[in-house]
Amino acid sequence: MRKGSAGSARGVVRFIDELVARLRRSGADGQITLRADSGFWSWKLVDTLNRHGVLWSITVTGHKAIRAAIAQIPEAAWVDIDYTIGGRALRTPPEMLSPPTSSTATTRSSSWRSAI
Repeated sequence: MRKGSAGSARGVVRFIDELVARLRRSGADGQITLRADSGFWSWKLVDTLNRHGVLWSITVTGHKAIRAAIAQIPEAAWVDIDYTIGGRALRTPPEMLSPPTSSTATTRSSSWRSAI
């Protein structure tokens, strides 16, 4: 158990390494997708997920700049994605479903899945 003051992302890289290894040892050979809230966001986590070939969707905090960027996406540009069993589809702009282009790329990330 961790102390209550430990951040959500503390130990997440080791956890993912162990989780993926355990899933593979158990015979899971399909695509793994991880969903996480903003408390788990870190480049270390993203790099680890990419290294393992795990698809990911991580919520980001809705800061003013994030809300402004989302507001600029035309309604017609959003598409439904459904990666849940019996869940509801999430509406995501197409540019967030594939690696960013040079005009939208950050210097760090090599792959984006669903960022919203």
